[in-house]
Amino acid sequence: MTNVDFLFEQSRLSLERLGLREIPFSESVTDQNDYITQIFTGQEREIRDFYHLFHGQKSRCILVTGIGKSAFILKVLDALHRQKESKKWLLTYITLESGQDLATAALVALARKMPNDEWAQHQLNQIGLRPSKSPKERTFEVHASVGIGSKASEKNLPAGKPQYPVQSFLDLLEHALRIDRYERVLIAIDDLDKRNPTEAWQLLKDVRAMLKGSAYFLVTGDSIEKFDALESDEPRLFDNVINLKKLQQNKAYQLLINHLNRARLEIDCTDPLDSCSIMPFNQDAAQLLCKLSDGDPRLLNRLGMVVINEALDVQASTITPEIVREALRYFFKHTPWGIPKESLQNIVVVLLDLLTASGQ
Repeated sequence: MTNVDFLFEQSRLSLERLGLREIPFSESVTDQNDYITQIFTGQEREIRDFYHLFHGQKSRCILVTGIGKSAFILKVLDALHRQKESKKWLLTYITLESGQDLATAALVALARKMPNDEWAQHQLNQIGLRPSKSPKERTFEVHASVGIGSKASEKNLPAGKPQYPVQSFLDLLEHALRIDRYERVLIAIDDLDKRNPTEAWQLLKDVRAMLKGSAYFLVTGDSIEKFDALESDEPRLFDNVINLKKLQQNKAYQLLINHLNRARLEIDCTDPLDSCSIMPFNQDAAQLLCKLSDGDPRLLNRLGMVVINEALDVQASTITPEIVREALRYFFKHTPWGIPKESLQNIVVVLLDLLTASGQ
């Protein structure tokens, strides 16, 4: 066994010592529906509010702000897909890539959900993306020297960015509603908040006609709502705003349980009153981690990854508050940047309380 093989085996055995088959936490949200379904908790009121808006006719452009936006969108889409009426709805999700405009993102999202529609696939091909069926251009050669005959040849249509992406989207949307007879089309566009607020607002203004069309839009982005309120000359872009608050401590605790339950080797337990539900954490360590995360699911994931890595390094079988504190030393040295100021202040306050209680 080579040294590299030995290290792999040691890592696997350390995970098994904790009763885990994999590290339960992730730095970013995955778009796998089963993952979201298994771990998501909280935000019941906000989910209900969104469904009220979805069943209406006037609230077509909805902004989602706050904490846990990506998971929220994926959860509500997953639930919509399971409804008996979902065959009448076209529901799609896309993350906004760097340098991409909103109209092109919406066009891509819509076209990908119409794999058997030649027009939709042509739009993907035109952008340079791989369609389900490559559109072909057919030409015919006619020969009249000896009788009459013809020969057909095909070639792929060239790729190029749509000259008018907003109008291209609106035309394809009308096609989906009128020809394919969808009753509702919902376009969820994630990660707009990764652009700076001024750029994000300009991207939205550039597609005002698209956002006020016949589709429902669910857009994530913080610090954008204030721009909308300042636009006194124009009608507001967003019909409604759903603001996701921090999780209460009992919900954060349940979220931790869901993460752990998904990754444990044998024990299937999500009852917060059962100590098995938080294994390999003991109760004090689990409560400490939730308190440090300050109700932020992403921060819970980031801290959880550091804590699990510390437990693996010391080959622990149970995660105690001491392991959590040691993990935080590494965390503050390497990864505190990018954390909201309020959450960082909360971590400092909790640590000071711990040091005071231990007499250090």
